[in-house]
Amino acid sequence: MGSFRKRLNLSDRPDESLVNQAELKDLCTRFFETYDDLQTRADDARNEMRDVYRALAGGCDGGEVYLSDGVWLSSDGSMHDRGR
Repeated sequence: MGSFRKRLNLSDRPDESLVNQAELKDLCTRFFETYDDLQTRADDARNEMRDVYRALAGGCDGGEVYLSDGVWLSSDGSMHDRGR
């Protein structure tokens, strides 16, 4: 436990430990806010790529659409580089 306490910079003194716990809580809160924001952006980008797929696929049965230079677009919005 000592090395764990040292890595987190926690003190045996209660007043310092509370400050570090508050800082740790703040850091975790900011991390997950950033993570959630990135997940939202990734979801938005995936939705946009689905729109691109629908526009290019026309009446396709859900198969992949060739974009260029060996890159294929799937119906779920993911892209796959299969080379040329």
